Amino acid sequence: MAAGTRAGLGSSGHGGSRGPDAPAPSAICLLLGSTKPLAPGRLAQPYSSRAEYQQRYAAAVEATIRDGFALPEDRDALSGHAEPGRLPG
Repeated sequence: MAAGTRAGLGSSGHGGSRGPDAPAPSAICLLLGSTKPLAPGRLAQPYSSRAEYQQRYAAAVEATIRDGFALPEDRDALSGHAEPGRLPG
């Protein structure tokens, strides 16, 4: 790894960078970059509302930038991955 770079730890502790959808997921990312959508209703389980999901996703985006895994200019692109419409009302 180049000097000055940081590697993130996933929840398993085995490394890899974590985007904001790690603590607020909308799909399960497989090793080669493909995704497996969560079952209907699964995304709503950890959130009481769309507003809570959006707040937690925004906080995760900010943490990703603060921790050096993304640049501030990537904020809009990262935020665009949130899927609040998949949650009920």
